[in-house]
Amino acid sequence: MLVTITYRSSLIAHLTVPGKPPELNSLQELVEENRKVRWTWGYEPTYGSGWEWLKINENSVVKEVFQSIQVLEIDEQVRRVLRGRHAFITWKYYIKNIIASKYTDQTGYTPIYTGKQEFFNYGGYGWGYRKGAPFRKRFDVMKLRLIESGAIHFWLNELIETSAAKSRIEKRLKKQEQEQQPDDDEEENSIVKVDLVLDYE
Repeated sequence: MLVTITYRSSLIAHLTVPGKPPELNSLQELVEENRKVRWTWGYEPTYGSGWEWLKINENSVVKEVFQSIQVLEIDEQVRRVLRGRHAFITWKYYIKNIIASKYTDQTGYTPIYTGKQEFFNYGGYGWGYRKGAPFRKRFDVMKLRLIESGAIHFWLNELIETSAAKSRIEKRLKKQEQEQQPDDDEEENSIVKVDLVLDYE
């Protein structure tokens, strides 16, 4: 009986819910999918170390991506992602914060899918000390401990979620205020299917 119910439920769900395109999780999958159906991808005009990583990379897939990359502002990148078949290549925590605060509803649903592949960015950040500073080794050890324990990733994710929750509450309160004011203009709030955002650290 359980098998029959599960099968029927699955069959009904399969017949009534429209099929979703396969999720793209890497640049390789993006390039392969682009050969079947036209895709575009882009990067913000921030340049810096991320841009240099794409530009000088010797990997054939990354080279192919870079040759067709569209440099557009963040708002236009997200608009194209929302329209479909456009990938936005950007920083992991940067895009996580934007998606969580602007494109995620109260239930945690977002129409934006983030690919799973991450890239190591050769550019980094440094702390400057005077030559021979006696506390430098202590800082090095503490930074390594924080990275290896996963504390930094945990804190960043927690920070993003806290900030996003605050942003969603503010949006909800603003919407309630607008609804209380007599206004004939209604804003369109439609959920749009989104295909992919790729990120790297």
